[in-house]
Amino acid sequence: MAKINLPTPQNSFFTSRDKLIFLMILLTAILFLLELSLIFRSQSNPQILIQPTILPTPSINISQNDHQSTDTNEWKTFTNKSYNYKIDYPKELTLIDGVGGVFIEKGSSNLLEILTLEKDIYIEEGKSLPFKEYAFELAKMSCSADSPWHSQYCDSIVKELPYTNPYGIRGYEFFLNKVDVDRRSENQSNSTLGPNFVLDVDGYTTGKIKFLFFITYKTVRPQDAELIRQIVNSLRF
Repeated sequence: MAKINLPTPQNSFFTSRDKLIFLMILLTAILFLLELSLIFRSQSNPQILIQPTILPTPSINISQNDHQSTDTNEWKTFTNKSYNYKIDYPKELTLIDGVGGVFIEKGSSNLLEILTLEKDIYIEEGKSLPFKEYAFELAKMSCSADSPWHSQYCDSIVKELPYTNPYGIRGYEFFLNKVDVDRRSENQSNSTLGPNFVLDVDGYTTGKIKFLFFITYKTVRPQDAELIRQIVNSLRF
């Protein structure tokens, strides 16, 4: 009987090279799916970063800060013998009790003048002015000065505020508009003078004086403005 040789069956589906390529593709797909899964999980559960709380720096009002930090216990006390009023002032300032008023100097410049007025009425166009209008007219007149090359005057009140000091003495805090004129070029410039104060002291001096002015003829820094307010706050009889 003749032997029949059957053909050897061959794998017509994958060769060894195809298997290697298939495994590489499968591995790449698995890695891709794994990475995709991690990305999805990280988006579903984002990491929360805790940042330290940074408090904003508080804004400091210069006037309030200076008022709170000034130790007035070391201030000097001045007593005016003519009208028996008292004020306190820092020991580093110079106080001069002059004929025309009391002058408080800081360094080499005049910081504040304390002026008195004995008249209690002011006549303008045949009418007597109330306390405030009278005081403001006097303040504007006191600002005037002339020289061959320069002149200055105060033409208006820029701002006014009712004022009562800790001892119950009433009056006004106000600011003056000063006009400077260069006589050579006729150029003009404006500046604001203050804070200034006028106090009604008629009832404290048995009619000797009606007004007590605290006048500064310059534009002062906020620190000096607060210093002036503290001096006026210390006025007492």
